[in-house]
Amino acid sequence: MQPGWQQQVDLVLWNPCGYRPEQYVVSSTVGGEDEFRMRLVIYPRGRYHYKDDCDLLSAFLEILPPVGLEGCTWRCEDIHFELTALKEDDPEVKPWKTGTFTLSNSCPFAGLCDICDMDEVADEGIWLNRHQELRLRGQATYGPPLPKGRQEQVELVIRDLESFIPAPDKPIPPPLLSRFAGPPNSFRIQLRVCTIVPGRFGCLGVFIYLLPGPMQDIGSEWIVQDAKCEVTVFQEGADWVMKEAATFCFTDEESGNGWSELWPRPFPDLVSWVGFNRLVVRATVEFPLQTDSLKDIFDSLDFSQEVTQVTVRLAEGPPLFFDKRVLMACSEYFRDMLAEPRFKEGCSNEIDLSSDPRADHRSLSAIFRFMTSGTFCANGDFMFALSIRRLADQYRLTGLVEKAEAELGNLLSENNVLQFLSQVFGTGCRLEQLCVQMIMQNGCEVLVLQEDKLAEVVDEHPELAKKLMRALVAARRQLRWPEDSFDSGSSEDEGP
Repeated sequence: MQPGWQQQVDLVLWNPCGYRPEQYVVSSTVGGEDEFRMRLVIYPRGRYHYKDDCDLLSAFLEILPPVGLEGCTWRCEDIHFELTALKEDDPEVKPWKTGTFTLSNSCPFAGLCDICDMDEVADEGIWLNRHQELRLRGQATYGPPLPKGRQEQVELVIRDLESFIPAPDKPIPPPLLSRFAGPPNSFRIQLRVCTIVPGRFGCLGVFIYLLPGPMQDIGSEWIVQDAKCEVTVFQEGADWVMKEAATFCFTDEESGNGWSELWPRPFPDLVSWVGFNRLVVRATVEFPLQTDSLKDIFDSLDFSQEVTQVTVRLAEGPPLFFDKRVLMACSEYFRDMLAEPRFKEGCSNEIDLSSDPRADHRSLSAIFRFMTSGTFCANGDFMFALSIRRLADQYRLTGLVEKAEAELGNLLSENNVLQFLSQVFGTGCRLEQLCVQMIMQNGCEVLVLQEDKLAEVVDEHPELAKKLMRALVAARRQLRWPEDSFDSGSSEDEGP
């Protein structure tokens, strides 16, 4: 398959609520015989029907190889699939749901499950036209191959299949868990396989979970986007292999993703599973390659444009001069300012920051240095790092915010935690989370040790002071503190 390949097909479902579960509709096949073709397969009421479960629309993409490759081995990675519901009165078409899949001769069928409840769609009426039709559009695109990131693999071998298929009158056993695979300082993967439930016709539930490492701090917010996951299921000695692949997003709130409806071998009698050898479930996860944000920015620069200098005027000292192309590419804040002709900055190529005392010569020089080199170092000056973090947040320089927070995290201590928190309170940033974690340790002992600094917080940040007081009260209810921790002057007043 050549990069740039794209196919699109429309499908009209009349009275989509009238279908039974497991019924499906197939679109026409689009594409020439000498290229990869596609068609859309829609299950209006779901691919499977489970008792007491709602039946949700599912949409699948099927890839057909060129006529010359029929019967041969082929594999297409990173096929991006979009499903769109078309509305008569809305010319703006937006994807309803998307996914990225790997398809091959052994697995030419992949797609999106649990998209929507058709009964709710019918009740809302916004997706059905006046003829009670649901118009769907499926689009498949293949882009150029992307650089590959770190890859981890783990497998589970199920030896006792008889115990893996619980009897109807017995409770369902917990899922089987694999080992964790991956380096100890980064994300690791674990495979979880749910037992074969007779009520689900022998479907396997296979899920991949991510465990963050010390660099992500368990309990804090994290996200891994565009992780390519592939699951292979087979039995030793059997003549079948099943593969499923998809791209998932993992977060601290949703650390597991996978397939609840894998159907490796639809035996009419599940006991037939026992007659074969061990069942092997293997999972592979390819993590997204970490790229340099500045590299992406400079790759997009057009150096054939004539160089234009932007003059930045400060409250004190001489003005600074910077390349307009780089400034607009790095900062959305300055791009909006300089690209709009109705703003004076866009006409004069001059930016007046003289009213902002934080935007001094040292800070702006550090910001411009980051824009050209990707580096930042406060040399242990945490007040300077805090100032840079605030300006970087204002100028929408995400990379610089992260670098400043990383340096501040290394400088964080019990002596300055209240000062740090007062500067980032309410932002929800990583540094705020680190400060809160430090304060909550040991029953908020740091608040007792820094009692003298709490007075400053009360005057400058009343809302933060309220939260700290509530945290301290809650901690005292659970832990008895020495009385002199709250009455530090009592021993001095008594004298010898």
